[in-house]
Amino acid sequence: MVDFEVTLCVTEYRAQVLVDAQGKRYVAPFPAHAKRPIQYGVNTKANSVYFSQYQLLPYARLENYFTQQVGLPIRAGSLFNFNKEAGGE
Repeated sequence: MVDFEVTLCVTEYRAQVLVDAQGKRYVAPFPAHAKRPIQYGVNTKANSVYFSQYQLLPYARLENYFTQQVGLPIRAGSLFNFNKEAGGE
């Protein structure tokens, strides 16, 4: 039997904060690709673009797919932005 499973993978980054004797704070840097508090990964974006551009699924159906099948509520605005990003804009 051949099967596949769709799973949600969340990566959390934490920055260490140190305070010296004079009260100055030092905050460790985040990885370069972690630019926002919450962001979608490349696999999520690639699947979205594939479904919307190659399979021609409308944004409403993609919203339902990601919410119901993957457990990741993605709105049409984000889906639109993924397509713009893939198109080089």
